[in-house]
Amino acid sequence: MIRAAQSKPIDLVCMRDGKSFLIECKTDRSFLGKDRKKELLGLAEQAGMPIILAKRKRRRVELTNLADGKMFDPKNLTAIL
Repeated sequence: MIRAAQSKPIDLVCMRDGKSFLIECKTDRSFLGKDRKKELLGLAEQAGMPIILAKRKRRRVELTNLADGKMFDPKNLTAIL
């Protein structure tokens, strides 16, 4: 896992067993606008990797595939690759 400093252009790049994906992290108070979402989806397309939105809500983290908006269990994270 690689953490990008100051959240630019993405928060995390994760790699495991030859598979990789991008993660954008948000708290319950932060907002992902349309322009930023479009930018992130473009970045994911250029990199050839899926992008995950990890949003903290209270004491839980919800993971969503940014491309299709579907939520999933963190235990099944590699299923999207």
